[in-house]
Amino acid sequence: MMRCALAIVLLALLPEGADAASCTLQAWSTAEDPGGFPIRARPDEAAVVVGRLPPPDPGAGENPPYRAVMTVTGSSGGWFRITAAEFPDYGYGDETPRVVFRGQGWVPGEILGFRPQTPTVHAAPDASAPVVDRPRDDPAEGLRIRRAISCTGEWFEVDALIVGLDRPDERPVRGFVRDICANEADICT
Repeated sequence: MMRCALAIVLLALLPEGADAASCTLQAWSTAEDPGGFPIRARPDEAAVVVGRLPPPDPGAGENPPYRAVMTVTGSSGGWFRITAAEFPDYGYGDETPRVVFRGQGWVPGEILGFRPQTPTVHAAPDASAPVVDRPRDDPAEGLRIRRAISCTGEWFEVDALIVGLDRPDERPVRGFVRDICANEADICT
């Protein structure tokens, strides 16, 4: 009886989202809130705020503005667990990475920005899974991520559009992408 009561108490102490899918990814923050976008203690809009993601850094001189890059380690219900966020030094030489958050917190998938290096969308997080869709082999067509839904391993599940840069048509697509680049200033290799 005592063990059962102890187990119930321990389960109650686990943070919500303890059952989160595990992943190892990075993404930049697309949040623009001048007061800083709230990082929550649990994957819940009403959860306690444990930190804030600052708006884009305005850059210096001719350098463009850039955004905080987050380390993403899990997902639950459209929310993503992050363990760090920093403004990287994109080689401008003006500063070393500036840490803006350390710890554990949760942000919604709508604020995650990233580019899949390989824009093929799969039905499951496996390279051998069926292909749902992909941009044509045409530099004028690409994949635009609308929001991240979940993550597992090195894959993001996304709601996206395949867009033609020289045409108005768009094709909605949902599935899994990998080879994620979270460097908004350059192309990842």
